[in-house]
Amino acid sequence: MLKPLLRVGLKNLNKNILVKIFIGVFALVCSVSIFAYAKDKLTVVTEDWPPYNYLSAEGEVVGKSTEIIKKTLQAANIEYTLNIYPWARAYKMALEQPNVLIYTTFKIKERAKLFQWVCPLDSINHSIDIFKLANRDDISVDKFSDLKKYKLGVSRAVFMHQMLKENGFVEGTNYYITRYNLVNIRLLLQGRVDVIFGNKESINILLKKLNVATSSLLSIYKLAQHEMSQTCMAFSLKTPKALVEKVRASHQKLYLNN
Repeated sequence: MLKPLLRVGLKNLNKNILVKIFIGVFALVCSVSIFAYAKDKLTVVTEDWPPYNYLSAEGEVVGKSTEIIKKTLQAANIEYTLNIYPWARAYKMALEQPNVLIYTTFKIKERAKLFQWVCPLDSINHSIDIFKLANRDDISVDKFSDLKKYKLGVSRAVFMHQMLKENGFVEGTNYYITRYNLVNIRLLLQGRVDVIFGNKESINILLKKLNVATSSLLSIYKLAQHEMSQTCMAFSLKTPKALVEKVRASHQKLYLNN
């Protein structure tokens, strides 16, 4: 009588153990799957910088660089959200949060160790110039340090802001901070700053948006550093390297091998 009872008890015990093992394995598989899914989802952020990234009339983020980003992530089968913010906010997100991709950006030495980089974003030479009002004959810039003689309008946290600080320029004395380059153009037109910086194509688009002739501004100095000619996408340091490499491979296959 005792032996059959023991057999039944052991059988039930074995079943309970097997059930617990199954539940444990199932939970582990689910957690791994969820983690893997999370790794392949990106928060993509950018600024308003036409024609590379900007909001269309329908409220969609579009532009030359945006098209590259969208096609690259789609080909890599990576889920993402995409939003435009003031550059300072987008930059802060990329510095602090996991799984963030920021574009269109320049890889300057002040930023090199702050992100994981995929460069170049495209094959276009993105020269950056210093602009003044065309009728200001009193302004002349032959070297970067000459800019200290003038008031410069610059958007917060953009590469030029970082370069100015790195080279001893003082906020409120040598330069003034704004949120957008469109504001800088307005300040220049109003005579509240002497010079601004930007890409010529982008500056011309913004001037047309303000119904101002493109001939109103004149390029007087070109930033000659090699890193100023290439734009990049940058990933937060908290983004898994495997995910960055997945995007890099997709981007290279689509754009750099053609």
